Amino acid sequence: MTTKGICIFAQNNDKFNYVEQAYFLAKSIKKFNPTESVCIITNDDVSDYDSVFDHVVRIEKDDTIYSSWRIENRAKVFDLTPYEETIVFDSDVLLTHSTEDLWVALDSKELYFTTEVINHRGNTVTQDTVHRKTFIENNLPNIYSAFFYFKSTDKNKQFFDLLKSIVDNYQEVYKQMTPNSKQQFGSIDVSIAICCKLLDIKLDSTLWPVIHMKTPLQDLQKVKRWADSVLVYANDDGVFINNYKQNGVLHYVEKNFTENESIKEWILS
Repeated sequence: MTTKGICIFAQNNDKFNYVEQAYFLAKSIKKFNPTESVCIITNDDVSDYDSVFDHVVRIEKDDTIYSSWRIENRAKVFDLTPYEETIVFDSDVLLTHSTEDLWVALDSKELYFTTEVINHRGNTVTQDTVHRKTFIENNLPNIYSAFFYFKSTDKNKQFFDLLKSIVDNYQEVYKQMTPNSKQQFGSIDVSIAICCKLLDIKLDSTLWPVIHMKTPLQDLQKVKRWADSVLVYANDDGVFINNYKQNGVLHYVEKNFTENESIKEWILS
C-alpha cells in the first residue's frame, strides 16, 4: 500500500523555535485531517511536542552548523522521508482547510512545486521585485519551496541528488547560473529553481493557493511588520487577516503571528 504523508523540517536557531512552529503546523493539519501522517525532520529535542507527530526522523549528518538559516538539510528530504508520496511544508505555515482535495490533485503528479503565490487579500503576486530579483534577472523558474510534493521514484532521486550537489556547492553554482543579481547566501528556493532549469523540469500551474505573507506583498502602506499592523483573529469560521478569510497554505513568515491568542487557540483547539 502506498504511504502518503507530510514532512516538516525544523531546526532551531538562536532566535526562533522552529520545532514549536512545526508543532503548530501539525496541529493545524490534524485539525481538519486527524489521520493525516505528519513527520518532523530535525536534530533538536521534540519531547515537548512529539505527541502530534507520527514520525520523528533525526538528521544524523548536519550540514547547517555554520548556517544561520539552516536550509541545507532540506535538500536531503528524498532520502529522509518515511513516505512514498511526500508533501513538504515550511515550518512557518498553517493549513486552513482539509488536505483531501490536495492529495487528489497531486495524484497524477510526480514532482510539483508552487510557482505562484497570493497575498492575504487573495490577489495574485504577479512579480515580486523586492525578494525575487535573482529569479527575474536570471530567468529562473519562480519556485516557492514553502509547499512542494514528490513521489519516491528513480527520476526524482536524480533530481534531489542534483539538488544536494547544488546546495553543497552553491557559491560556485550561483556564480555560474545567476550572474545577474547573484544571491549572496544559500537559498533552497534558488537552488531548486536552478535544478529545475538544468533538468528542464516542466512546472505545472498552481494547484493550491499559497498565501505568502511577506510584508511588501500585502498592499499595505508604510508597514514594516504585517503581523504588528493589521487585524488578525480566528474563530470557528477560520483564520482572518484584515477581515479576509484565509484559504489554503498560509505562509505567515513573521513568527509572532502564532502568539496571537485567538490564532493559538484556533490551532490548539
